[in-house]
Amino acid sequence: MTAMSARQRRQLFERLNALDPGPTEDDRRAELEATISKAVQTAQALAREGRSAGGLWGFCGRAPTYR
Repeated sequence: MTAMSARQRRQLFERLNALDPGPTEDDRRAELEATISKAVQTAQALAREGRSAGGLWGFCGRAPTYR
């Protein structure tokens, strides 16, 4: 097995990257926006139900409102 020169490695990486360039900046931005949107929807749903965003502790220690 022969060692590859730096030029050969660079050419190989360029060819491999041409096959699968990976996520673009637009893809990353769209994924971030979707994540933020889902977090906002979850927070709004919790607020509508009268629970805190503190996880399970939002359920503990509250007096029932149906009395």
